[in-house]
Amino acid sequence: MNHVADMDLHNHRVKIVQDVKNLIEKYHSLFERSPDIDDDLADALILREMRSALKNIQDDKLNKIIN
Repeated sequence: MNHVADMDLHNHRVKIVQDVKNLIEKYHSLFERSPDIDDDLADALILREMRSALKNIQDDKLNKIIN
C-alpha cells in the first residue's frame, strides 16, 4: 500500500473502530436468549466470527491479486 493510502486509512481509523463496535452491538441480539453467555463472552464470540469473516474476505482479495 502506498504511503498516501496508508495515511488516508489512518485518518479513518476512529470511524472504522466505531463501526466495528456498532457491529458487535448489533449482533448481541443473537445471544439475548442465552442466559449463560454474558456480554464479555458474547463480544469474544462475535469478534472471533468477525475475524474469521475478515480473513476469508482478505484471502479472497489476495487470491484475486495473485492469480
